[in-house]
Amino acid sequence: MRIIATSDLHYNIARSRPGVRQAAQKVAQRGGDVLVIAGDIAGIDTAIFAEALELFADFRGPKLLVAGNHDLWVAPGRCSLEKWSRELPQIARRYGFHMLDHEPYYADGVAFVGTVGWYDYSFRLRKLDVPLRFYQAKMGPGRVAAVPELSDLLESQDDLHDHHFAITAAWRDGQYVNLPFDDPGFTDHLAERLDEHLKAAVARSPHVVAVTHHLPRRELVWYRGDPGWDFVAAFLGSDKLHAVLRRYEPVKLCLSGHSHRADSIKDNGTHYVAIGSTYLDKALVELDL
Repeated sequence: MRIIATSDLHYNIARSRPGVRQAAQKVAQRGGDVLVIAGDIAGIDTAIFAEALELFADFRGPKLLVAGNHDLWVAPGRCSLEKWSRELPQIARRYGFHMLDHEPYYADGVAFVGTVGWYDYSFRLRKLDVPLRFYQAKMGPGRVAAVPELSDLLESQDDLHDHHFAITAAWRDGQYVNLPFDDPGFTDHLAERLDEHLKAAVARSPHVVAVTHHLPRRELVWYRGDPGWDFVAAFLGSDKLHAVLRRYEPVKLCLSGHSHRADSIKDNGTHYVAIGSTYLDKALVELDL
């Protein structure tokens, strides 16, 4: 079986669109047995999500996807959980895609499982020593200082130092994701679903491919020594994803998006691959099982 995988289409962003169209053309030309898209297909507008999927109509094999955090972005007053659980699966089916977040897929003796994954701040860089409340707010202390309605986060500064106020980064999920969970709670919810799907998958197949949008391994995170960058690295994934995956020996391959940086590691018989699409260049990873 040949798998073709891509991720992070971001088709709602103008500079991403030419790369997505080129990738879709290459996918159709190269063929392959299964196509996987590892999340961040579009943004708030589900019509653009649909438009992106339609580009892959000429691929004739099974087409699988997981949602990304950007796919859960909603307009004010809307619910991200409703979008993820109802709207996106309906659109996916309409354009011939199977959304792995909600059910495994089986093809030629191989089981595919997947999840958007999430983050619980377990990837935060401890040496930054940023208090947890700023990760919960998804803003560095320097950005919080410029937001009057968050001034309560700065009432006590006993745990803050001057270098913290140089961290002005913000993670935009805080503005556009509306869930009835906190981040660790949603991570737990998704990890439990992934575990259930893996149990079903290994009962039917000796070969399992996992697809996650968020990274399942800290080793795939690029901490580059820039405080702002390293602050937002906390939102790239969770140790809990790996904790679930490692329980299942048949998982030989895990494909992930989100980081916009290609990387891979092999550990205990499983190959973890970060696909590495950027906003401009859409990576196509081809793997034979």
